[in-house]
Amino acid sequence: MDSLITAAARALATGDPLGALKRVALRNDAPALALRGIAMAQLGDLVRAKALLRRAARAFGPKEEVARARCIVAEAEIALVSRDLSFSAKSLDTAQAALEGHGDRPNAAHARHLKVQRLLLIGRLDEAERALAKFDAAPLPPALRAAHELVVAGVAMRRLRIKAARAALIEAERAARHAGIPALMAEVESTALVLNTPAARLIAPGEERPLLLEEVEALLASGALVGADGFAGWSAAKVALDKRLKEILPRMPKWTLHDLRRTVSTQMHEKGVAPHVVEAIINHISGHKAGVAGRYNHANYSSERKAALDMWAAHVMSLVSKRPFVVVAKAA
Repeated sequence: MDSLITAAARALATGDPLGALKRVALRNDAPALALRGIAMAQLGDLVRAKALLRRAARAFGPKEEVARARCIVAEAEIALVSRDLSFSAKSLDTAQAALEGHGDRPNAAHARHLKVQRLLLIGRLDEAERALAKFDAAPLPPALRAAHELVVAGVAMRRLRIKAARAALIEAERAARHAGIPALMAEVESTALVLNTPAARLIAPGEERPLLLEEVEALLASGALVGADGFAGWSAAKVALDKRLKEILPRMPKWTLHDLRRTVSTQMHEKGVAPHVVEAIINHISGHKAGVAGRYNHANYSSERKAALDMWAAHVMSLVSKRPFVVVAKAA
């Protein structure tokens, strides 16, 4: 490995993508393409990053299995950040096996974390928890330890175990600072904001107020709420809906519940909702929150999200009831 490649890799490890690009921006050999791809990902240009990593994976020779596997893992990470679940889980499994077989434990561990994150995104929380339970995070380097604790915090928040989520975020912050990677520290800060952002509204006689996740957890534990368990029959409902759709639309393509995110995003954009508000609603990390911008922009756009979701509710109700459904927004 030549000195420029080594220097570029060190720059990326410390969160300095511009420093890395200064050394390899004009090179098209496989290692340089891979480093350029990672640099572009750190800068938030995910489309170009994915293209560069694919070129790098093709450019590595048959004896460079580890390098190809690392490219696949990096591409999978980009797909998850952009909430693109179309990447091949089987390819990630193969890459993980190759990395483990060659003793690259840190990157193999990273591949396992990406698989857990994918399970979280598609709602398979039990599987994600089982996978995490098998993990020994102690030997991980700081950057991967931070990523591990972020996943643990994500599971805890979804389970409404807020004390455990806070503990994981403290560990994630400590590891991220030790790693010295600004983008990773920003990700930890952004995740921690979820715990201090209203997640629900309590509606009771004479009272309506926003609730933090911690307050939701306490209310559910108190048993004071009626019907607080929420809807739990998604899988059965999907089967019934598919059966009904097949009767009405025989050529309806196969779809998943996750596809509804794309429908909501497309229709909200069509109806004039600002792109950064749509991204906040579907929890995308791009545009106004990607790369360096995300380090400084911690806005949650709560009032804009509420207005957009009220509009969407009105639209859905008008389709279901086949009559206009009007939502009156409060004056600012």
